[in-house]
Amino acid sequence: MHNAYKIGKYWSNIPSFEQRGLCHACEGIEESMEHILTECKASGQDVIWSLAEELWALHGLPWIKPWFGTILGCGLADFHAEENENSQLVGANRLYAILLSESAHQIWRTRCKWKISDEASLEKIPTELEVRASWIKNLNRRLQLERLMTDKLRYGQKALKPKLVEKTWWGVLRDQEFLQDDWLRMGTGVLVGIGDRPPGRNR
Repeated sequence: MHNAYKIGKYWSNIPSFEQRGLCHACEGIEESMEHILTECKASGQDVIWSLAEELWALHGLPWIKPWFGTILGCGLADFHAEENENSQLVGANRLYAILLSESAHQIWRTRCKWKISDEASLEKIPTELEVRASWIKNLNRRLQLERLMTDKLRYGQKALKPKLVEKTWWGVLRDQEFLQDDWLRMGTGVLVGIGDRPPGRNR
């Protein structure tokens, strides 16, 4: 938001390093944060935003592909019930913020690995399957973290309220009609509702 990252124009006034400000996958376009998060061919952003839309569709709420402004301001989401405009959908607003922030973070990490560790090799651009698997894994990790953080004995006043976590994730869980009432306290079998089915009970 405040141009703190060393990308794009940052390199334009540093002699012999100007090329670092360009995207090596998109024909020399300036590598701004907006480009990385919403346009780049190498950051996995197109796959990730499609996955976010796929999960959000389970909620039955409208989706518009995020642009730079909505990503930066994702914490200000303000969805309301159709039948009552004064009824704010707290869970949906929170899930939207989680989806956008987690997705943007993964796009950034994917870009950094390709740009730095893989030296921006066009042959090492992550595949759609790799990006998809990583996104689903990360979102499930966030879900498990939120469930663990409802433990008041462990986290005291910092614990998340179970009702808030339920409102956030209910509607986008896999096989949720078969989940027990105490699903927040269950093991790691609770997953988001997209992706390959795991082996065992839910197969």
